Amino acid sequence: MRTDPAPALARLAVSLLAPARHGERDLELGAARAIEQGLAGIYSAGLDGKRLRAGEALTAARRQEVLNHFLSTRHMTHVLGMLGSKGVIPLVLKGRPLAERLWPRSDMRPAGDLDLLISGEQLGGALAVLLRAGYRPVAGPDSEPGRPTCAGVELSPPDGRWAVDLHTRTFRTVGGKIAAESLLARSLEGRIEGFPIRVLEPADEILYLLVHAAKHGAVQPRWLLDIAAAYLRYGQAAWEQARERAALSQALRPFTTAERLMQKTGLPRPPRRAVRRTAGPFTRLLLDSVVRLDPEPGKRGLSQVRRYAMEWLLEDSKRLRFDRMLGAARRMARGAGLRRASRAARPIAALASSRWVERRLAAGGPEPQWMSLSGSSMEPSVPAGSRLLVQPIGPGREPDPGDIVVVRRDGLLVAHRLLRSGRGAIVTRGDALSKDDAPLPETDLLGRVIAVNAP
Repeated sequence: MRTDPAPALARLAVSLLAPARHGERDLELGAARAIEQGLAGIYSAGLDGKRLRAGEALTAARRQEVLNHFLSTRHMTHVLGMLGSKGVIPLVLKGRPLAERLWPRSDMRPAGDLDLLISGEQLGGALAVLLRAGYRPVAGPDSEPGRPTCAGVELSPPDGRWAVDLHTRTFRTVGGKIAAESLLARSLEGRIEGFPIRVLEPADEILYLLVHAAKHGAVQPRWLLDIAAAYLRYGQAAWEQARERAALSQALRPFTTAERLMQKTGLPRPPRRAVRRTAGPFTRLLLDSVVRLDPEPGKRGLSQVRRYAMEWLLEDSKRLRFDRMLGAARRMARGAGLRRASRAARPIAALASSRWVERRLAAGGPEPQWMSLSGSSMEPSVPAGSRLLVQPIGPGREPDPGDIVVVRRDGLLVAHRLLRSGRGAIVTRGDALSKDDAPLPETDLLGRVIAVNAP
């Protein structure tokens, strides 16, 4: 019979936050860290009745955590209700559903952004309903050769509190080969406050939690507590299955790196079956130096060099490691002022274009990409310098008249509004123009703009 994991998780919270000095833990410093990180409740539960000078502060922080839990739940149900009106039932990553399954009390896990995994075909509709409610998309980086397309869209809420991350893949770079379609197919039905949701199957949840913790490098105590809770709740069989899926998804390096970090926290690591090593001793030493527990997250951001080093070291595939290295060199060169001079502004609303961009859009996959707009022909609705999130045209993603679309015209990619289509041709026009554009064949229609981030 499995024992209650709650006391073990609470004691682990104390060991993560309170440093050991001269054989004893500095519980007062641990309390200060717990208050700062929203972990006062679970920290207090692990003190086994010990009285601290910070006791009243812990109690006050605990009340605030319960209030934050209530407010974040209200935000979550509001978003789920809007998405449900469009028939979208998302898979909720982390957050309250995870806390209800794994933590002693759901309000002990700090409230945070709402991470939702949906299919690529659902992204346009989900974005539309949230944009109408006042959410604003946060633009990601422009697409580059050898750089993966975005894994979803982050939206800042009208009240500026908790963001909503709509994922079409769990990860963009490290762990990017973990198939979202498989996660969604294996996911389980659930409900939260009466709303239907999907949740990760246990082995998939372990895989997601370990890769997520590793790829963020300076690992926060709450993420390690998530992993520990999953281990205590699901057991070794689910953990072994998660490791097998990590190997199949070329995510074994981040998985095993997070495992080693867990072992350092004092939680027993499940015994491993023989697996092919993906990193030598020196590489593992480097990984352990860049992926480490940060008891005070938020005070020190990750440096750009460290982020690039993690992205390279955590990648299983040699080919992708090479691509990551080239991409990092290009981005660092641009940051050093070596970017080529941009083209002069055009009167038409043109997007940076090259053959590889057209190939990505023409492939018709569900994943969108951010692109930068130049020209004034879509003003005032879309000013020059705006960032556009463009989703390739595909089944279930056909544009309607009035949508802003991306077309191939005279060697450029142009973003104009679709007026009409039929008989194999389309007609577009810029909002600031008085005349329609010349008709184009439907094959030159490449994408639909599903979000705009104005300058």
